[in-house]
Amino acid sequence: MDYKKMIIDMVEKIENKKVLEIIYDFVIVPYNKENSKRNGKRGN
Repeated sequence: MDYKKMIIDMVEKIENKKVLEIIYDFVIVPYNKENSKRNGKRGN
Protein backbone atom coordinates (compact mmCIF):
# COMPACT_ATOMS: atom_id res chain seq x y z
CA MET A 1 0.00 0.00 0.00
CA ASP A 2 1.27 3.45 -0.95
CA TYR A 3 0.92 5.50 2.23
CA LYS A 4 2.30 8.65 0.66
CA LYS A 5 -0.41 8.63 -2.01
CA MET A 6 -3.08 7.87 0.61
CA ILE A 7 -2.02 10.85 2.71
CA ILE A 8 -1.88 13.15 -0.32
CA ASP A 9 -5.39 12.04 -1.34
CA MET A 10 -6.72 12.68 2.18
CA VAL A 11 -5.13 16.11 2.42
CA GLU A 12 -6.43 17.11 -1.02
CA LYS A 13 -9.98 16.40 0.19
CA ILE A 14 -9.59 18.77 3.14
CA GLU A 15 -10.78 22.28 2.36
CA ASN A 16 -10.68 23.77 5.84
CA LYS A 17 -7.52 25.93 5.99
CA LYS A 18 -7.25 25.66 9.78
CA VAL A 19 -7.11 21.86 9.56
CA LEU A 20 -4.40 22.09 6.91
CA GLU A 21 -2.37 24.40 9.15
CA ILE A 22 -2.63 21.90 12.00
CA ILE A 23 -1.53 19.04 9.73
CA TYR A 24 1.34 21.19 8.48
CA ASP A 25 2.47 21.91 12.05
CA PHE A 26 2.37 18.24 13.03
CA VAL A 27 3.87 16.75 9.88
CA ILE A 28 6.02 19.21 7.94
CA VAL A 29 7.68 21.08 10.81
CA PRO A 30 8.93 18.03 12.79
CA TYR A 31 9.98 16.39 9.51
CA ASN A 32 12.06 19.41 8.53
CA LYS A 33 13.65 19.60 11.99
CA GLU A 34 14.57 15.92 11.80
CA ASN A 35 16.08 16.36 8.34
CA SER A 36 18.10 19.40 9.31
CA LYS A 37 19.52 17.50 12.30
CA ARG A 38 20.46 14.57 10.11
CA ASN A 39 22.04 16.77 7.47
CA GLY A 40 23.90 18.94 9.94
CA LYS A 41 22.00 22.07 8.97
CA ARG A 42 20.55 24.46 11.51
CA GLY A 43 16.78 24.50 11.86
CA ASN A 44 14.68 27.58 12.41
